[in-house]
Amino acid sequence: MEKIIPLHALVIVVSAGDPDCLAEVGAIFPDHEVINTAAVSQSLIGPKNRPELTSIIQSEIRHRVALKLSLGERVVVYDDGNDDPHWHNGLTRLAERQGAPVIYLCAEPGHDDCPAFRTTIVFGQDSISVVKPLPDNPLECISANFCGITVVGDVHGNLPALKSAVAWATSRNQFVWFLGDVIDYGNKSLETFDIVYNMMMGGTAAMIIGNHERKIARWAQHHEDGDRRSFKLSDGNQVTTTALNALGFNARQAWLGRFRAALGRVSLIAQLGNVHLVHGAMHPDVWTERDNPRDIENYALYGEPDMRLRTPTAAFRLGYSWVDSVPDKEIVFVGHDVRSTMAPIAVTGAMGGKVVFLDTGSGKGGPLATADLRFAGKRLRLENFNLF
Repeated sequence: MEKIIPLHALVIVVSAGDPDCLAEVGAIFPDHEVINTAAVSQSLIGPKNRPELTSIIQSEIRHRVALKLSLGERVVVYDDGNDDPHWHNGLTRLAERQGAPVIYLCAEPGHDDCPAFRTTIVFGQDSISVVKPLPDNPLECISANFCGITVVGDVHGNLPALKSAVAWATSRNQFVWFLGDVIDYGNKSLETFDIVYNMMMGGTAAMIIGNHERKIARWAQHHEDGDRRSFKLSDGNQVTTTALNALGFNARQAWLGRFRAALGRVSLIAQLGNVHLVHGAMHPDVWTERDNPRDIENYALYGEPDMRLRTPTAAFRLGYSWVDSVPDKEIVFVGHDVRSTMAPIAVTGAMGGKVVFLDTGSGKGGPLATADLRFAGKRLRLENFNLF
């Protein structure tokens, strides 16, 4: 049976003194994922042999492991043959607090340092599949392994609809790309995000960040920093924060660890040939050489503000002039904005580009909408919409 090593994981190499084992580690993992005692010692104190500094070096390794896991990275640790079960156990506890799976790679079966409650893989005995991250231009990579792409609108904690949408995509060997706002409103936000996390780290899905993910990330940081100031939450946000507060400390920390890891791998905007994915709206400067990162980010997360309706007391209203800046033959998929609870809405702008509003109110009483895309050379064509 093939054993999968996901993108977000702590991998501990046991019996790393075996040259064949080390060679295989180097062959299957990129250099930036591998941390070993000798390399960290070299970076701190140079070639000097200072055994009395072992605890300091191990502390630095723990710091690097924690930081990489918080960014959604995979980290591979070996200690040059000086295996220490207590040292390993400390690293595994660190990973578990961040919600990351722990995988032992062993040079031989039956090694004492591989507890049964961890995943154990034996070199030369088990078949290993190492999930690779998507490249900056992912269309070619996805088309080599999948029949198409399913774009999923705002889920908002609607777990049954998400499961149906994922089953549909999986049965057709479709890569899944979420448009953000996976959480909040629906009463199964935590379970819903765990499905998305597992798919992302397993290499079968990717995600655009939504304003609701950004808000919950800020809320979590606010509380962990011990900030006593009030933090404004919407009714939708409070569904997620209430569920988190109902968990025990360890379970809450593990979920937030997975949440942060996924956000470490999300995109603000994704381009797939002629198709562009963004949560709220595409700022017109995206199509030009003007560098306007703050406005581009605000549009992407929250949509275009309708300045014609802005007064000091008026509520935020969305504008749609950005639609007219989408170039001909380009297609932009957005969520965030419920234009209809009956079906996705497609609009053609003044330049000939098309915008598809895919949020149909999932988690707020409406269905979950998805769009199936098929490969057409270096481009994508819209095949159909689905409601779940």
